[in-house]
Amino acid sequence: LPVNQPAMKLSVSKDQKEKAFGKVALITGGAGSIGSKVVEELLIYDIFLTLVVIDNNEINAYQLSQAFPKEIVQRKLIIHLIDFGEADEMDNLLVNYQPAFIYHVGAYKHVNLLERENVYSAVKNNVIKSIRLLKTALVHTSVKTFVLVSSDKAVNPSSIMGYTKRLTELSMLSLCDKSSLDMITVRFGNVIGSSGSVFHKFLKQIQGRQKITLTDYQVMRYFMNISQAASLIIKASLIGKRNKVYVLNMGEPVKIYDFLNDMIDKYGDLDQKDSIIITGLQSGEKLIEELHYDHENIKPLDNEIFVSDSLVSELDVNKILQQFSEFTDIRDEKKIKSWLYQSIIPCEDE
Repeated sequence: LPVNQPAMKLSVSKDQKEKAFGKVALITGGAGSIGSKVVEELLIYDIFLTLVVIDNNEINAYQLSQAFPKEIVQRKLIIHLIDFGEADEMDNLLVNYQPAFIYHVGAYKHVNLLERENVYSAVKNNVIKSIRLLKTALVHTSVKTFVLVSSDKAVNPSSIMGYTKRLTELSMLSLCDKSSLDMITVRFGNVIGSSGSVFHKFLKQIQGRQKITLTDYQVMRYFMNISQAASLIIKASLIGKRNKVYVLNMGEPVKIYDFLNDMIDKYGDLDQKDSIIITGLQSGEKLIEELHYDHENIKPLDNEIFVSDSLVSELDVNKILQQFSEFTDIRDEKKIKSWLYQSIIPCEDE
C-alpha cells in the first residue's frame, strides 16, 4: 500500500514519559478504530497508571474489553458507556478518576454522511459537545493536558466535517486562552484501516467483483496507518506545548488512482483496472487536502513531526453555544450551514 512512512515507533525519552507516569488518562472515542489503537499503545508502553475509555458504541466497547481482559481485571483499563457531551456524567468521572490527560478522539468523521441530512448532528457532536467537554475539564485542576484530534479537512474546509473540525479547533483555543491547561491539537490525513476509510470501500468492491468507483483521476490524499496516527497523538501529548498544532511528516500526497491500482494488483484481477468508473467529486470533497495554514508557520520538530507557532483564537464560544441552541428545526440544513460558515470566516480573516 502506498503509505509514505513506515509505522512510527514511540520515540520519546524517559524524561518525557515521566510527565505521565503514575497518572490517569481519559480517552473519548477510545473504542473506535483510532481511539482503540491509542489505548493499545498506551498499554504497551505502560505510560499511565490507568486508562479510562469513554465511548457510546456498545459493540466497540465490548470488543475493546475482550482485547484486554487482563487489563480490565487489573483496573488498568476502565470502560464507560457514556457520551462525552454529557456534562454531568463527565464531571462525575473527572471527580472520581482525576485524569491528568484527556485525549479527545471521539467525533463524527465520515465526510459524505455528514454532508447532508446530518449537518445538525455533525455540529452538535463535533463542536457543541466538544465545547461542553472542555468547559467541564477546565473546572478540574487535575487535568493538565487536553489533546484535540483534528483533521487535514479542517484546513481551508470545504466539507461539513471540515468546518466542524475547524470550528472545534478555534473553540478549544479560545477556551484555553486564559487557562493553564496545555491544549494540543493533532492534525493528520487519511488513516488507512480506520472505520470508513477508502481502503475498505475499494477492498469490498475489488474482492466482491463490484463496480469500482473513483471520484476523479487527479484526486490526491495524505495517507498514514493507524499505528502512525496513534503514535503521533501520544508523542504530541508528551512533548507538546500549549496552543500549538502538531502534524505528522507524511511525505508527499498520494494519487488515489495509483492507490486503487496498487490495491487491484494485490487483491484483484488486472482486467478490473479497465472498469473503473469516475463519479466526480461529491459535495464537500477537494482534489487535494492541506495539512496546515500559512499563518501557522509549520516547521519540523524532528524527523517525524512538524509543529506550528503558538496560536490564538478570539472566537466567542458562549455566543456559538447560544446561537446553536436557537436552531429548532434540525432539518433546516441551509440555515445551519450558513451559520457554520459565518462562524468561522471572521476568525480566518483576522
